This record gives sequence, C-alpha cells and structure tokens, in this order.
Amino acid sequence: ALCAACHGDDTRPPVSGLVPALQGQSAEYLRRAMAEYRDGSRESGMMEPIAAALDDAQTERLVSLYAGMPRPPSPGPADAGTVERGRAIAEGGVPANNIPTCLSCHAQGASPRFPRIAGLSEAYIAGQLELFRNGVRDRTAYGAIMATIARRLSDDQIDDVAAYFAQSGTADIGAARQPGTEERDR
Repeated sequence: ALCAACHGDDTRPPVSGLVPALQGQSAEYLRRAMAEYRDGSRESGMMEPIAAALDDAQTERLVSLYAGMPRPPSPGPADAGTVERGRAIAEGGVPANNIPTCLSCHAQGASPRFPRIAGLSEAYIAGQLELFRNGVRDRTAYGAIMATIARRLSDDQIDDVAAYFAQSGTADIGAARQPGTEERDR
C-alpha cells in the first residue's frame, strides 16, 4: 500500500507525472534500483529510507508484484513534431554528438537490466535526464553511462526524447530501426 500510494498499482497510475510507473518493469531492474536506494548509491530523499526499511523478502515480493503488473496507459497526445524528433533520436541517436540510440538499451526486448521508459510520463523522463546531466544520478555504473549521454543532449533533445517515450505507451517499440528501413516499413 505504501508503494501504491505514489507509484500506483494495477488499477491506477502514479499519483503524479513526476513519479515513475513501476508496473511492468523487469524484476531485474526493480531489484537493482531498490538495492541502489538501500545502499545509498542512488539518491532519493523518499526512496532511500523506504528501501532501507524493507528486508530482502519484502523487497522481492514488491519487485515480483510490480514486474507482474501491466503498464499503465500513455498520457494524451503531444506535439507531433516533438514526438517525431524524439523518435529519430531514440531510433538513430545523434551520431554527430556521439549520442547512441535510446532503443539499444530501452526497447521492450532489450536487456532487463535497463528500465523500460516507454509510457513513463514526459515530466519524469525529462526530469531524470536532467538529474543525469547535472551529476545527481551518476554514482552507479548504469547512472554513469546515462550521465555521459545526457550531458550531450540539448534541452530541446531532452524534451523531444521525453515526448516520444511518453507517447510510446505500452506498445513494444522494439529494437532501433536500421538506417534506410523507414521507406521499406511504410
């Protein structure tokens, strides 16, 4: 009940767009996030004490519960141009700025070590990218990877990527498209 009050559950979404939906995340990712909060390597004034108060069995029950829930529905429509620019970054990266494709790690079929960000709120995704960029979330190995990438993104690119993933919803956005497949796919 404590988790559902903020993160929602299988009947309701998170209480705010600034709170991530945990429903449908992989158990491996959720387990790692809780361990990082517990050991203090991932900062959150709210989550660190909660994770520290849970024993391993309680954590595992919560991880299994949320991993087994369906993802909540996406928010309403966003500006099509913004979403399209975000899709281009998610699928193709920005080679000129050494920014890899987002989908290489965050696609539905990617490694369960990485979070599924499709369908998370635009405000949450943009906020997390800002935290990575500003060095607040760079104390873990995975955080250091994202911090390096986020520092290369402009404010507009962060907004575009956040809009794209928020609008992607629960659909399996799959792996990144290979260059030149856009015409063939139409």
